[in-house]
Amino acid sequence: MLAKIDDDEIAKDGEVLRVPAFLMDGRAPVIVSDGFGGTRMNQPGFRFGDAGSECSRAEAREEYVGRLERAWRDPTSETRGPSAITADQARDEYVAWLTNAWRGTR
Repeated sequence: MLAKIDDDEIAKDGEVLRVPAFLMDGRAPVIVSDGFGGTRMNQPGFRFGDAGSECSRAEAREEYVGRLERAWRDPTSETRGPSAITADQARDEYVAWLTNAWRGTR
């Protein structure tokens, strides 16, 4: 049984008050389509974004490809971390491992 609604702005026990909550972050919503004009996101298949999302996707891909293209030119690039070792150090470690591999681990 539904409780009566009072207009005294206080919700009594058992009353239900429903208010719309329009929450959104600072970005504009991305309009996604399933390719047929609908937004059936619960079915398998491809999804296509609006022009804004396609532009963002293209910019992100260009940045990614650019980092890959520049990685070999700049040895201080962000692709090399602090644990990066030289080729000579890597070879020395490999030779040491091969030399002692027959002993096994104990």
